[in-house]
Amino acid sequence: YGSVSAAFTVLVPGPVATSTSVQAGQKRLLASRDVTLTATVAPTSPSGDAPAGVITFKEGDAVLGSGELDGQGGAELTIPALPPGQHTIVASFPGSGSLAPSSGTVTVQVLDRQEPIADSG
Repeated sequence: YGSVSAAFTVLVPGPVATSTSVQAGQKRLLASRDVTLTATVAPTSPSGDAPAGVITFKEGDAVLGSGELDGQGGAELTIPALPPGQHTIVASFPGSGSLAPSSGTVTVQVLDRQEPIADSG
């Protein structure tokens, strides 16, 4: 009897890339005010999975909080009064199902009470 061998190549698709955007309700606010952050996760190409899970909001190594993604890939977090200064906040999506992790940033300027509050956009 002769032997027969065959080679097969199995292609396993990798995770679908995602994009995470984050916005602040106000980018300039007084130190006594809360700020609401809204993050949105979307696949960069069609996939069968909707983003699911939790978005984590951080400033540096400090976790500010997290928000559960809704059916449209959005999550919200309200942060109580931040101290005066510039704050760069990162919203991180850890990935889910066939979707890859991603993150986005927003900068919030918190003013002392004496500074003008005009919003710059």
